[in-house]
Amino acid sequence: MHVSDEICLLAQEKLKGIQGFVVEYPLYFLDEENYLPDWTSREDHLSQNNDDADNNEILEEQQSLTPSTLEIDRKNRYFIGKDYSNAYKKDVTNLEDYSTDYIDRKSIPRMPWHDEAMVVFGQTARDTARHFIQRWNIHKHQKYPENDFYPFLLPKSYDDTEDLTVENWQDFLESEPFRVNAQCVRSVGPWSAKTKSMELSIQNAYIQMIDAAKHFIYIENQFFITIAQDEVVRNKLSEVLFQRIKRAYKNDEKFRVYILLPLLPGFDNMKAVQAVLYFIMRSIIKGDNSLFKRLEKAGITPSDYISCFGMRNHDILMGRLVTEIIYVHSKLMIIDDRMAICGSANINDRSLVGNRDSEFCIVIDDVEEEDSQFNGQPVRVGKFCSSWRKKIFEMLLGIQFENPNNIDVTDPVSDEFYCYFQNVAKQNTLIYEEVFATMPTDHARTFAQVTAYNDMAKLKDTDPIEAQEKLKGIQGFVVEYPLYFLDEENYLPDWTSREGKNTVITGNGKRPVPETVGTSLSQLNFDYGSYSPTFEKKLIEENRQDGYWIEPFQVDNQSPIGLVAYGLASGDIHLYQNLSTTKEPGQTTLIQKLNGPVAMDQADITGNGINDIIICYQYGNTMLDTDPEGGKIVWLENPGQNIVNNLWEMHYVGKSTAMHRLKVGHFTQTKRWEIIGLPIVSKPYDLLSAVPVLLFRQPDNVLNATEWPFEIINENFFHLIHDAKRLNDGQLDNLLIASSEGINRLYFSKNLKQWMIEKIGEGEQEQKQQTTYYGSGGIDVGRVGNDPLAYMAAIEPFHGNVIAIYIKNTNNVLTQFQWKRYVLDIYGYPNENGEGTAHHIVCADFDNDGDDEFLVALRGPSPNQGVYFYKSIDLSRGLFNKWKVSGDSAARIAVADYDNDKLLDFATISYNVPGYYRSENPSINVFYNRFTQNKPQAEKEMQVMKQNNDLLFKVPRPNEASQYQELPFITIDGIRLSLAIVPPHSSRQVDNNTYIKVLSGIIIWTDSSNQSYEPANYSRTIFCEPRTVAPLKIHSDNRRIRTESEGALLIIFKTRNDTNPIHQVGDMKNMIIENSLPEYCPEETRQLDFEFIRYDQYDSRAQFKNLEFYTLKGFGINFADNNEHLCYMQLWAAGQGVNAGVHNHAKDRFCEIHISIINGSEEGGIHYLRSSEENYDPLTTPDSAFEKLPMPPFYEQGPLWDIDAQNKPVLRNDGTVVYPWHKWQSGINRLFNQSFDVWLVVAFKSELSTLPASNESNETFVPNVLNMFLTLLFVYIHY
Repeated sequence: MHVSDEICLLAQEKLKGIQGFVVEYPLYFLDEENYLPDWTSREDHLSQNNDDADNNEILEEQQSLTPSTLEIDRKNRYFIGKDYSNAYKKDVTNLEDYSTDYIDRKSIPRMPWHDEAMVVFGQTARDTARHFIQRWNIHKHQKYPENDFYPFLLPKSYDDTEDLTVENWQDFLESEPFRVNAQCVRSVGPWSAKTKSMELSIQNAYIQMIDAAKHFIYIENQFFITIAQDEVVRNKLSEVLFQRIKRAYKNDEKFRVYILLPLLPGFDNMKAVQAVLYFIMRSIIKGDNSLFKRLEKAGITPSDYISCFGMRNHDILMGRLVTEIIYVHSKLMIIDDRMAICGSANINDRSLVGNRDSEFCIVIDDVEEEDSQFNGQPVRVGKFCSSWRKKIFEMLLGIQFENPNNIDVTDPVSDEFYCYFQNVAKQNTLIYEEVFATMPTDHARTFAQVTAYNDMAKLKDTDPIEAQEKLKGIQGFVVEYPLYFLDEENYLPDWTSREGKNTVITGNGKRPVPETVGTSLSQLNFDYGSYSPTFEKKLIEENRQDGYWIEPFQVDNQSPIGLVAYGLASGDIHLYQNLSTTKEPGQTTLIQKLNGPVAMDQADITGNGINDIIICYQYGNTMLDTDPEGGKIVWLENPGQNIVNNLWEMHYVGKSTAMHRLKVGHFTQTKRWEIIGLPIVSKPYDLLSAVPVLLFRQPDNVLNATEWPFEIINENFFHLIHDAKRLNDGQLDNLLIASSEGINRLYFSKNLKQWMIEKIGEGEQEQKQQTTYYGSGGIDVGRVGNDPLAYMAAIEPFHGNVIAIYIKNTNNVLTQFQWKRYVLDIYGYPNENGEGTAHHIVCADFDNDGDDEFLVALRGPSPNQGVYFYKSIDLSRGLFNKWKVSGDSAARIAVADYDNDKLLDFATISYNVPGYYRSENPSINVFYNRFTQNKPQAEKEMQVMKQNNDLLFKVPRPNEASQYQELPFITIDGIRLSLAIVPPHSSRQVDNNTYIKVLSGIIIWTDSSNQSYEPANYSRTIFCEPRTVAPLKIHSDNRRIRTESEGALLIIFKTRNDTNPIHQVGDMKNMIIENSLPEYCPEETRQLDFEFIRYDQYDSRAQFKNLEFYTLKGFGINFADNNEHLCYMQLWAAGQGVNAGVHNHAKDRFCEIHISIINGSEEGGIHYLRSSEENYDPLTTPDSAFEKLPMPPFYEQGPLWDIDAQNKPVLRNDGTVVYPWHKWQSGINRLFNQSFDVWLVVAFKSELSTLPASNESNETFVPNVLNMFLTLLFVYIHY
C-alpha cells in the first residue's frame, strides 16, 4: 500500500444508545421488568415509601425523561426505541406500527454502544477506497458474475490527484484536521482478496507498535483474546505485551497499559457468552499462560503496569433507577500520544491471523507535535493522538463538560494519575454494586453466588432516594473490569453446544485416547477406559499424483474384497486386490483412464452376477470453473477374472454439467436399473442457481445402447449437493441428500406417482454469513439394535467443519416423526475459501455389538486431519465418545472386511485435488480392525451398598480388574470425589482439574515440564514419604496416567476450574453437598443424604462444645473377593483457629493419612510431636513443641505412625498402632471473618499399610539409563 507523507484526519467519537437486554441466565444488564410500561398511569417521580402518605420526597431525574412518547387512551407510555439493524434478527416488520416489538427484547442483544472512528482525507482515503473496490469485485466475481445489477468497479488512477486536496474539510468537520503520516494495513488472504499469500499486516502493526511503546499503551477493543504459547489462539499480542512490561520492570521504567473492554460479550446466545469469556479470562488472568500469571511468575505485580476497565451508565426510566453496560465496540490503540491504530480488527484470531475475517485498519504517526509530560518529565507528543486520547479519558472520567477539580489527563504515566484513574473506576463500581447489585461482579465467583447476589435487596428498591444520592458520586462511565467474576466456575460451554467444541486430544501408541463429545465428562458415568478401538495400519500405495475416491470392490464371488481408487488430476482408475496378503505396496491394475473422474457406484448392470462400475467424469477445474460439456456418466463393464489384459469397456449413459455424485438402484420400479445423477452446480460460474436432479433408466439393450433415457426429477430445490445415501423402504430405493438445504429425503411415491421431498434437518446455518456455505455436506445412517435408522451422522455444511447427528423421536421409519440435531464437534475454522476439513462420513458396526459406530474423514491440514471413530454412549441425549484412529489425510473412507476375519476394516485415500486442498505424499492405507474388546462390559466390577448410614464400596483388587470404572459418590462445594479402578496395563486421562490419591496399586506418568533434556518418569503409590506432604496433581506430558501389572485403585478429586484461589467457605450452612452416585447404583444409596454434623453432638467433652468443628461420615472400602477391609474415609471441617483435638490413636488399629481439600486460611495442617515417646499434657505442652505440616489444597500427608525395619507399622501388644500425639490445627486468615478447612481422613487397615521397599517420594523418579548416559556423554564432550 502507498505510504503518504501528509494525510489529514479527525478523530470522532460516537456513542449510540440501544436498548439493553437479558439472556438465558440472569447474569447481567437490567431487570427487564424495569422497562415494562405502566399502562394505567405515568409517574415522573418515585416515592421513597408508597405506603407513607407523609413522605413526599421526590426522586430527581438527572436526565431528560422526554423521549418519543405515544398517546394511548389519553395516557402516555414511553417509546423506548427500535433496532432496525440488529445483526442477529431484524425488526423491520410493519414499519408504520413502530410501537410494537417484533423481536424479543429479553433475548436479543441491545445495549448502549461505544465506538471510535476517524474521518480520512488524502492518499490513505484513496487506498481505503481501493481496498473496498478490490473486495467488491472479488465478491461480485464469486457470487454474482452474471448479475448486471452489481457492476464491477474500477478505481481511479494514482495519477488522479483531484480528490486528494483537503480544502473542503469545512463541509465535513467542525474544526481543522491534523496532518499525520498514515498507513493502511489489512488482514486478507487468497479467499478474501485473491492475494497470492496471506497478509497479516494488522497483527504486525500491533506487535511493532506495542514493542516500540516507551511510556504507555491505551487499548480499547471489543475482544481481548491473545494467549501466549497456546495451541488454539495463535496471535502474538500477549507475548509482545508481556515482553514490553517485563522490559519496563527490568529497566525500572514507569510504564502503563490501560485496557478498555466490554464488561460482558454482546451475544444473544449464552453459550457464546461463556465461550468468549473463557478465552478472555484465559488471556488476562486464568491459567499459567495468561498475561497476569506470566507477569506474576516473573516477579512482576501486574496492577503496577496494567489495568482493565469497562463502561457503565445509569438513568431514570419511567420513574425507576436503571443501569446498563455500555458495550465497548471500538478497535483502537494509542501509543505514547504519538501513534494510533484504528479500524475493524478485534484482538482475536479471527481478525489478526489473516486467513479468516477480512479486516482493515489505519496506522497513524503524528506529524504535528506539542509539548507534554509523562511521569512529570517533558516530552513531545503528537497533536492528533494526544487530543484523541485526552478526549476519551475526559469522557471516561466524566470531565469532558465540567471539571470542577481541575483533573489533568495530560500525564497518563504518573503514579498520581494512574491511581486516580483506578480509584474512579473502583469508586464507580462500588456505587453501582451498592445501588443495583450489578452483574458482572467480583463478588460472584460461582453460579450459586450469582443467584444469591441477584436475590439481594437492592438499594434502588429499598431506598431509592438514598440510591439517587449515591449515584451522584458516579464520575463518567469507567468501572473496574471484573477479573474474578465466576472465577470458580468453568466458563467453557459443555459439549452439547458448538461453542464448547475444542481441539481433539490424541494419545500415543496403539491405544487411542477417548474423548467424550456431546456433553461434559462430569455428566457421564461411562467406563470409557475399558473400550479400545484399535486398528493396524498398512500402506498400500504412497507418493501418488492425487487422491479423491476410494471404494471397496469385489471382482467376482471367488475373489477377495479389494479397492477401486483414483484422483481427479491423473484420471487413472486403479483396482487393488489381495489386500490381506499383499506385502509390497503398489501392486495394482489400471482398469480405465478418464478425464477428471469424480464419483462412482457399482451394480450388476449386465446381469452376469458380478458388479460393474458406474462413474462420472469430465468435471472441470473446480465447481466454479466446471466443464460445460462435461459431467458425463459411463459404466465400466467388469471382465471378471480376465482383468489384467485390457482396460474395461466403457458404455455411455448420459451427462449433466458438474455431475458430482450418482447412485444406482431401483427408485421408481424394480425391473430395470436406474441411476440418479446429482450435479453440484447447474452451470459454470453459477453457485446460486438450483441444480437439476436426473434419473437415467436402463435401456433394453444395455450393451449396445448409445445413451440411457432420462428425465429431470427436480430442478428448482437443491443447491450444492455434495453427497447422498441410498436407503430402501422395503420396496423401492430412495436417497438422503446432503445439500445447502440440509438433509432431505428424495423418494418416489408409488401411490401419488410423483417424486417427493421430505425435510429431515436444515443443517448448519451459523456459518452462512462468514463463508456463504450452509446446510449439509455429508450423510450416513446408523443402526442401533433392530432399528436400522436410529440416527443420522452428518458433515455440515459443504466441505464443512461441523460434525452433527440427528436423532429421531420414535419408530424406525422415515415418516411421522421429527429429528433432533446435536452438534458433536467443530474441527477448526473454515479456510481462506470458506471450507472446512471434513469430507466423508460413514456408519458401520466395527465392534460387532449390533450398534453402528461412525468414522469421519478429515482431509487436513493438521491438526484437523485423519480419521475419527465415534461410539454412542447415550443416543437419546446425543452423547458419543471419540478416538483418533488415523492421522493421515483422508478424502474418503471405504469400509469392508479386507482380511476376512469377521471384523470390518477401513481404507482411506489422501485428499489431493488441485484447486482445493493438496495433502503431502498422497497415499492409500488399509486399517485392519484389531479391537482389544468387542463390546464394553455392562457389568460393573465396583459395587456400592448402604451400611447403616455409611456407604460401603466393594471393589476388585486392582491387579485383577478387567475394566476401567469410575464411580462418583459425593460433591463438596463443587469438588467431586470418585473412586476409580484402573486395570493392569491401562491408562486414564487427567487434566488441570484432576487430583489423584492412590489407595492401592501404582500409577506412572511422564513429565517433561522441568525442562530437562529428557522427560522424567514418575510413579505414585499408596503413601508418600513419612511426615511430609505431597501434591495430588499430575503433570503428565500426554495428560494420562498409566498402570503396569499392579493396576490401581484411586480417589479422583475433580474441581470446576484450573485456577486455585482461596476456596472460601464462610458458613457451613452454605456449603453445598450432593450425593453424586449414578443412577445404576441402588436407590437406597442414592437417597442417602450427606451432611456435616457439628462434632460436639458426638463428643460431649468440654473442649468441643460450640466449637466450629464438623464431621461427615463415612465411606468404607472392602475388596470384593473375600470382603477384606481396605480403608474407611471420613470428612472433617474446622473453622479458623480450631484445634481439632490432640490424640495418638491409643485404641485404634488403623493407619490414617489426611488429604486437604479446602484450606480456607492457607495455613491449616497437621501438627505433631517429634516422637511417639513424648508425652502430651494440654496444660503444659506448648504449641512450639509441635512440628507443623501445612497442607495446601489437594496435598496428602505421609504416615505419622511409627515404622519398623520392615516398613510395617509399629504395633502395641494389643494390636493398636503407635502414633505420636498430633492434631489438625486450622490457621487464621484475617481477611475473612470465617473460612473453613475441609479435609478427608483415610484410615487404612494396618496389615495393608506396609510401605514399599523404597519410599523416598510419593512421586518417585524412574530414570532412563540410556538417556542418562547420553546426557552425561553430551556434557562431557561439551565441556
